[in-house]
Amino acid sequence: MYPALYRMQEKGYITDYKVKVGKRRSRVYYHIEEEGKTALSALIAEYQQVTKATMAVLEHEVDQTQDNCL
Repeated sequence: MYPALYRMQEKGYITDYKVKVGKRRSRVYYHIEEEGKTALSALIAEYQQVTKATMAVLEHEVDQTQDNCL
C-alpha cells in the first residue's frame, strides 16, 4: 500500500501530514489534491469504458451460444 501512496505523492495527487500520537508514534493522514481528483476521474472513466466493452463481448458470446443451442 505504501509504495502506491508514495507514487501518488510524487505525482502531486495527494499530500500528507503527520500527527504525533503518544510518545513515539505518529499517524499519517492523506489528503487528495485537485490533480488527484482529476486523475481519479480519468481512471474511473477508463474503467467504465473497459467494463462496458467487456460486457459487450460477453453478451455477444452469450447470444451466439444461445443461437447455437436452437
